[in-house]
Amino acid sequence: MAVMLPTAVDAQQTTQSWSYDGQQRQYIRYVPPSYDGESPLPVVFVFHGLGDNMNNMYGIGMNLVADTAKFIVIVPQALADPLAGTAWNSQAGINGLFFPNANVDDVGFVMAIIDTLSAQCEIDASRIYATGFSMGGFFTNRLACEHPDVFAAVASVAGTIGSGLNCQPSSPVRIAHFHGTADATVGYDENAFGMSVNEWFAHWQQINGCGNDVVEYALPDVANDNLTIDYKFVMGCEEGSEVAHYRVNGAQHVWLGPNNDIFYTTEIWRFFLGVRPSAATGIVTNEPSPMGLWPNPTTDFVKIQLPSHFTQVKVTVTDITGRSILEESMPVDGNIDLSSLGSGVYTLRAITSEGVFVGHVVKE
Repeated sequence: MAVMLPTAVDAQQTTQSWSYDGQQRQYIRYVPPSYDGESPLPVVFVFHGLGDNMNNMYGIGMNLVADTAKFIVIVPQALADPLAGTAWNSQAGINGLFFPNANVDDVGFVMAIIDTLSAQCEIDASRIYATGFSMGGFFTNRLACEHPDVFAAVASVAGTIGSGLNCQPSSPVRIAHFHGTADATVGYDENAFGMSVNEWFAHWQQINGCGNDVVEYALPDVANDNLTIDYKFVMGCEEGSEVAHYRVNGAQHVWLGPNNDIFYTTEIWRFFLGVRPSAATGIVTNEPSPMGLWPNPTTDFVKIQLPSHFTQVKVTVTDITGRSILEESMPVDGNIDLSSLGSGVYTLRAITSEGVFVGHVVKE
């Protein structure tokens, strides 16, 4: 399952198809308009879940982040397993008995994509990243386990380390995991496919040679979505590695979108950049936000929706890197003009007498 954001198909998005290991394989490649063919760009791989496909997973909007953050997006397609549907060879087995596509060389397929991309584009080989959802999250962990030399950082969503995988990487890895506590498909405390979330955290903590100093805090509860998020990371990891976890209290088997407390797509890119999320205290009001943004996504204007007792707000808009785009005071029912901005995901803050409310705006 993926959150779908409307995106326009243009010349920068192409579907690549070629034969690998005797099978016809495909992936979507998105190159941002800013690419000049000379300056090397980072690369972000995005892997879909069991039974899903690359077109749906493209809908999480990583290409919109790429437009402003300037990186190449690769969304590969898994092959169909006769019993399970489209599946990555992640070694996430059902009760340790059945491992979908166990004979498919998906890891080699990804390495071949990197080789092909290196021949076609100028890429920054020191900044190749991977993320995935559900079975794609399990597969992302497999890539971290087997190729820590290739991936600068990885982030999995609702998929830990598969039960059939002996994960002993040759070097430490920067890694993060996002998971809902109410996930009935891949359970938080235990699941039929591999490690629990706590086992995952302890495993990477040991692999990365981290200390026992775990820092944990709540993130701002800025959306009226009945969810709260606890963030934790462990300090003292070797070789600049990291282990981080976003515990989403009450979330099911979903990819959080721009109207939630965090938007997984942008938060994952922030993790890749090395940016930690801000704690609730002193940042925003730690209550569900009454603010709405409409329309979202938008092509030009967006309107802030707040209760009637608010009359004036100060609005700031920043891009994914934190660069300030706009700052002005305006009536609460005024329109914010985003028509001059490029496509991307932007953070909007409304500063009021009762606190600061935060939301994400998708500009098409």
